[in-house]
Amino acid sequence: EEFWSLCVDFAAYTVFSSRWRPICNSMKGGNMKTIKNKILVILVLIAGQYVKAQGFVNLGFEDATLSPTPVGGFGGDVDPAMAFPGWIVSGAQSILYNNRTLGNTMAALIGPSVPDFAGDTPLQGAYSALLTTFQYPGQPTPSLSQTALVPDNAKSITFLSASPFNASSSVEPAFGAVTLGGTSLSLFSIGGTRFAADISAFAGQIQTLSFSGNIYFDDIQFSTTAVPEPSTFALVGLGGLAFGLLKKRQIRLFLRK
Repeated sequence: EEFWSLCVDFAAYTVFSSRWRPICNSMKGGNMKTIKNKILVILVLIAGQYVKAQGFVNLGFEDATLSPTPVGGFGGDVDPAMAFPGWIVSGAQSILYNNRTLGNTMAALIGPSVPDFAGDTPLQGAYSALLTTFQYPGQPTPSLSQTALVPDNAKSITFLSASPFNASSSVEPAFGAVTLGGTSLSLFSIGGTRFAADISAFAGQIQTLSFSGNIYFDDIQFSTTAVPEPSTFALVGLGGLAFGLLKKRQIRLFLRK
């Protein structure tokens, strides 16, 4: 038993490094052919676990399996597995479909027959996700999260976020938070209703992505494009302003002539 425990440990390391193979081969006792075959099986099983590590799913919330409510209508409490397949709902005292609460924290799916009774429309596609907390003392924070493999070449993550009552209005996620691997991401707008954050440090790792607090969001994407620092956007903006002032000065000089 102890011998096989050691073999399993050594075999696990061979997935990452060949330096343990001589140690396994030098082990004495038992039928070595049988031992090698069993170690091979163990290696295949271990490697299979890594091959099976899947990427994130349902990032646009289009996989919902709920019966649509009528336009202007409202739904009720729903099964989170039907509303948010692939996601884990935590801290939500109510899990709703095209509905609201009067004080509970909630996770709600919005769409596809819109606007619903509250006038909400999805940010894109058929569905969007809404998390709400009234931040009462002792009230849990609602969140949607899932653990999966961050793409090897991912440098940034982007998503849409806006007010649910006006999906065309760019609103920075108020009181909301986005974390990856337990690290809070620094978010900033990259135009319109899309926000982005640098995640290059997590590329190729199995990590937990979580959205929490008050946030209406959709269309999460992992991108191979690096996200410029906010200061870069500021410099671009200043450059555009300077160019505009220069052109205005040139026009004035021309008119004076």
